[in-house]
Amino acid sequence: ELYAGEIVSLYDPLNNAYLTLIEVQGQFRIDCYLHIPTDVGKPDSNFLWVLERHKNPSQGGKVAFGKEAYRFRHLNTGKYLCCRSENMWKMGNRLVQAALNMNKFGEGGGNASSFSSERSDNFIFASMGGGGSQSCAIELHPAHEAVLTRNVGGGPIYITDNSAIKINAAGQWLHRGDRFEGGTSFKSKARATKKECSQLVIRRFVSSAAETAEIMVGVAAIPFLKRYFMVVHKHTCLNDIWMGHSHYIHIVNQLINFVANSPLNLATDYEALEMDLTFKGAGALSRRKQDLLREQGVVMGILNVLKEIVSERTMRTAASPPKKRHNQGRAKTHADFEQLKRDIAGPTLWLLRLCIMDNEESQMLCADHLSTLITYVPIDVTATTCLVHMLSTNVELQETKVTNRDIENFIAMIRRSKMDSNYLNLLKATCSCKGKGIDGNQCRVVDLWLEGSEDLSIGVIEDPVMGKYHPEGVVWGKALEQAEREQVLGKELLSDGLSHLMLTWGTNHDDLTVQSMGGGPMSDDSGPGYINIKKLFDETSFVKDITSASNTGAKATVQRYFVAQLNLAAEICLDRNYLAMDILRKQFPYPICITMLKDPKLPNVLKAATAKLMNSLYVDEDPQCEMRLPRLSHPWDDLDITSPFKLPAVPEDQKYKFFLMQEIIKEVLEQPNGVWDDYTQSLMEILLRLVRFRFYSDPALLNELVGPLVASLDCRQQMKP
Repeated sequence: ELYAGEIVSLYDPLNNAYLTLIEVQGQFRIDCYLHIPTDVGKPDSNFLWVLERHKNPSQGGKVAFGKEAYRFRHLNTGKYLCCRSENMWKMGNRLVQAALNMNKFGEGGGNASSFSSERSDNFIFASMGGGGSQSCAIELHPAHEAVLTRNVGGGPIYITDNSAIKINAAGQWLHRGDRFEGGTSFKSKARATKKECSQLVIRRFVSSAAETAEIMVGVAAIPFLKRYFMVVHKHTCLNDIWMGHSHYIHIVNQLINFVANSPLNLATDYEALEMDLTFKGAGALSRRKQDLLREQGVVMGILNVLKEIVSERTMRTAASPPKKRHNQGRAKTHADFEQLKRDIAGPTLWLLRLCIMDNEESQMLCADHLSTLITYVPIDVTATTCLVHMLSTNVELQETKVTNRDIENFIAMIRRSKMDSNYLNLLKATCSCKGKGIDGNQCRVVDLWLEGSEDLSIGVIEDPVMGKYHPEGVVWGKALEQAEREQVLGKELLSDGLSHLMLTWGTNHDDLTVQSMGGGPMSDDSGPGYINIKKLFDETSFVKDITSASNTGAKATVQRYFVAQLNLAAEICLDRNYLAMDILRKQFPYPICITMLKDPKLPNVLKAATAKLMNSLYVDEDPQCEMRLPRLSHPWDDLDITSPFKLPAVPEDQKYKFFLMQEIIKEVLEQPNGVWDDYTQSLMEILLRLVRFRFYSDPALLNELVGPLVASLDCRQQMKP
């Protein structure tokens, strides 16, 4: 038997749907629906109800069919299932109409009898906050009348688990309505007739004590989150926003521990959590807990708080002169509010990060609040982490949610910032997902960034004054015949040597100008000036991780920006976006890219970004294509052992096209005790592509390649920094 106080679900086997409550968009009400789950094997807490007695909710005991009334409290929302008039303001409308009719009657132009004409009310199954109302009194009836006829003794008929029932409230029966929201839901209806009403199966929710406790965490947290949201939403002065903010942060930290499988009351250790995510990824988290916090409205609750904190109304209040109530102490200032934003944003964005990690459903929920997350990028770096993760792992989000306005917002932030590489990383994340280019977003970035915001890029040119040079110790391996040299892309480097490279950029920040870095004008040029690339990327860039945010200073800022710009360019070209490739070939000619890879005085972090760009811009382009290996197993009698067998290869006039790149790869592979870092990985990606394009089909080349590759597998003397 079922008992009052148990958690149950109400299942419609005819439509494979569950009874639940869904908020009606734009009408600020929550109505009753029969919802079809997208994944039948995945439990959804939105389908759970607490079965209570209507008159004595705290009383337990067996649940029986008949006249005794019960009530259903929706577990996640806390609302009670009820049956009420569809027009809750009908009495008010009648009074207004009565007044109008009486006026017309007094003027001789109306009929007083029109007031007495009554139209029958339309009832619906919806929800309400309190369960004491008579409209929440639910009578449970058996779906089959035979259950009543078998009751010989006349006593109560108790309801058992998986019993078929019909629901009646206020004289109305629950019916399945029309399909709603793309065919995944049915809008329930209330009708006075019992015929053809919905037959539901009432099921006990069976779980362990630990699983039940997990479900109740979000249920317990959501009222506090909603309460603080209302505090911010209804504030009248800046001091009001501080009411309850410390308790809100405490609740959010407990939820972070909950998702991370840590005891709730422990102090949240963000450094340890970051380390877990680095090594384990989403494996450090509980997917079930992620889903619970989304289903129970926690994710939406914290998104609403984030949105309200930076809403136009709140920002106006923060910008107005300080004022306070008589009992609120010191009046809070705009500086206090900026600190409050950071205090709230930190844990809130961390919780959001944990909830969306490798969880596409939660990511799509957050996608409707992209503009809010973008607003928090300059406030907390975790906002950037959330956005980059969503964009780089969710193809549907990339294709349906990212718009021109989002790209424009990113570029506007780049323009306002002090050459912040984080915004370039955000722009890069919109161009690809899971290693595949998103063509629509790439084209948007081409239009708005490469063509519309050229002034924000760092340019690189060959120094026309210094000319070419041959660095000491830089060689190109074997000598080529003249006919072979003509095939080489960038063949002038073989004879003329490398170029002196100069960088140039414009900025309104005095500490980030070319002149502040030690550069100057070139001849009579009145532009922003130029600086030698090796002067910007000096010896300090070898010993420091220039991509780390902890590496502060103006020079490190420009270094990170240029590296991020190269990585962005590589993503724009990914999967052969020829619109971007035509523009970027002019900005980064092949000889300049080879020079950056070959120069021993440039750091590997710069070379890694350059190699990624070359892979997308020059290697993976027409006419290169993958060649499938033919069948290599044949009957012995079919073989002509007198003729040598040749693997598929590129045409003879293309054989040495990437000779310079191949020599650089060979040189890196043959380094004794070489460091395996991002640069090595980028080169290996190029090597894999060259192998697939059959630039390594000659046995001599394969022998040169296989030896170092096999030796590189012994990593006992090698370490990744």
